[in-house]
Amino acid sequence: MSSAIEVVSSSSKFIWKIKNFSRLGSECGVKSDVFYVGSFKWRVIIYGEDGVYDHLSLFLCAVGLTKPLSAEFNIAITSQTNSKNRFEKDVEHFFDSNSGGLSWEKFMRFSELIDPANGFIVNGTCVIAVEVSWTLKEDPIVDSKLAGVKLESDPAKFEETETEKKTKLKDGKSGTQLGEHPGAGQTFGEGRHNKKVGFSDEKEFEDVGGFSILKTQAPIYMQIWLKYGHIPSTQVMPISSYPVLVMVVKDLMNSIIDMHQCRYVDLSSEMIEGWEEKIKMAETIKFNIGWLRERFESVKKGVGGMQEIKTELLEHSQPLRAAKSKIKAIEDELKKTEDQLIAAKDYLRENISGLLSESDMEILGSGYLISGVVKAGECNQNQDMVLLSAISGLEDNRNSDVEEMVAVFLYVIAHHHKNRVVGFMFKRSGETISRYVNTVLKGVIRLQGELLKQPVAVATSSVDERWNCFKNCLGALDGTHISIHVATEDKPRYRTRKSSIATNVLCVCSHNLEVIYVYPGWEGSASGSRVLREEIYKKNGLEVPQGYYYLVDAGYPNSGGFLAPFRGQRYHLKEWGQGRLEPRTAEELFNMKHCRARNMIERVFGLLKMRWAILRSPSWYPVNIHCRFIMACCLIHNLIRREMPMDEFLPEDNYQDGPVNLVSPQESRMIEFVDSSDYWAVQRKELADQMWERIRERPTLGQQGPGASNAWFCVGVFLKNIII
Repeated sequence: MSSAIEVVSSSSKFIWKIKNFSRLGSECGVKSDVFYVGSFKWRVIIYGEDGVYDHLSLFLCAVGLTKPLSAEFNIAITSQTNSKNRFEKDVEHFFDSNSGGLSWEKFMRFSELIDPANGFIVNGTCVIAVEVSWTLKEDPIVDSKLAGVKLESDPAKFEETETEKKTKLKDGKSGTQLGEHPGAGQTFGEGRHNKKVGFSDEKEFEDVGGFSILKTQAPIYMQIWLKYGHIPSTQVMPISSYPVLVMVVKDLMNSIIDMHQCRYVDLSSEMIEGWEEKIKMAETIKFNIGWLRERFESVKKGVGGMQEIKTELLEHSQPLRAAKSKIKAIEDELKKTEDQLIAAKDYLRENISGLLSESDMEILGSGYLISGVVKAGECNQNQDMVLLSAISGLEDNRNSDVEEMVAVFLYVIAHHHKNRVVGFMFKRSGETISRYVNTVLKGVIRLQGELLKQPVAVATSSVDERWNCFKNCLGALDGTHISIHVATEDKPRYRTRKSSIATNVLCVCSHNLEVIYVYPGWEGSASGSRVLREEIYKKNGLEVPQGYYYLVDAGYPNSGGFLAPFRGQRYHLKEWGQGRLEPRTAEELFNMKHCRARNMIERVFGLLKMRWAILRSPSWYPVNIHCRFIMACCLIHNLIRREMPMDEFLPEDNYQDGPVNLVSPQESRMIEFVDSSDYWAVQRKELADQMWERIRERPTLGQQGPGASNAWFCVGVFLKNIII
């Protein structure tokens, strides 16, 4: 006997334009309008970025399906800027009356979807095209067979998932990797009843295999369902009592989650009794919890083992407490012995250092120990201490005064001795010396607003032969390397071209050897021009008003605000001490005068390293602290230049200038970039020509007579003395 088979088919295409795509929610999904393909209704649902990882999740639902249906689908997202660029997936799926729909949890990566180059989203609008072609075969025999077939829930993944991968048993029968429970993965109630929770908080539930579960419990329940099947059963409670079943399972799941998360040491007898009561109740109404009973029994065994361990620990606690008391007594004795040793050490240090200090003072005088450190005259000493106390915040305390703290600090940076040596000299502990040094260092840094030299332009009436040719010049600029210690991994960045480990310090000085600007901390491998550019560009960096400039060497670009010498011409002072001394061209004359004036910055570097030993050898301070020491040395150098004009390191330094022009940064526009400038090259050439014309206007050597040839000889002797 054969049955008549009627084949019915239809196909259609649906275009869904989604506006404001980036603002779509991701928790409940966004549903399209219902569209018809033949007599069947369909709907597309998408989930946003919080769906599955970083993918767009997409679902195709058959609305109100009552008959088994075979369908082919093509879902595509097409580029709105390039029609050839499209992302699509083709799949064939069988729907029965119980299936909820077709899902692609990882349909497309969001990074590809939102990439403007792909053109999938334009002006916030995304276009999804769905083409459905279904075939309906009305054969009762075939329909009854197909109704029990469980298909892959994610057709976008053609290989089987881990939760549904089939393996062959030894007897040749097929089994499931998740377990051999007959109800594993089966739909609850077989779709014979309209299952509604019926509570006001129904939105807090979600469907797992045809049964409503709290969203917070759904992940664990999903694992239980796939491995053991649904927990509820309709053997005692009918499907009409569905809301009651949901509430009972909800209460039971709370206990299962607690059992899953709780540790043995945290379990109490009340918790065990509560779980036992709920499991017995579930067994009474024939719930599928045989697996839960086995796990609960293993938990009780584990709790029993923990109780035995606790009992053993209590038995051994008394000896442990006795041993702990003995250890505490030994620690007290050791502490007393340590205190006695420290007291004896302090006594010996105080008496021995006192004897040595008294002996030294008797032989060498009271001022010998800090000679070369605190050299300020009596007339300026009080003024300096008032400056330190009022501005930097240094104050006397119970054990020391400001003068002693400053003397300790100056001794450290002038002689670069370790704390142990300085502590022996001043009869202070290493901790006290370290505290004094850090306190005074912070105080000196706070004085930079008072001690840094304000830029002063060279006036036309200047009588200093070094500078009177450079009108509106603010000073000289250059960089120097200060040796430091850094971590091994940082050494390549701080290694200079001479293979030493150092920091590159940018410094600007005035015509009277005072520091205008200093910035330490750059890596030794950085070039001088790069350091200068970064300091000009950054906020609160070096400021050069328009129309003014600094003298720089040939390693820097000849640009606005920075006047460099001519390349390819004699420049350094030692080059003028050989052969004929007189310049032969305007460029050589310019270079000679430029070198004499710019040599001030080299003298500043020499003074700093001559006076402060901490700048001559690497210290073991961190890089940031060492940079503060460099700044402090420059500030104290300025203080010495102002308060001690008769500096022993500069016996010949007695330059006096005419009236000067103080440059106010607020009244001038600042130079904002450093780059070689044709305009500045022309300015340099004009300045060189002016110098050359003034020299040529003087009488020549032949016109001056026999003794005139001694003029250039005197210039050579003068330059030679400078070099020496």
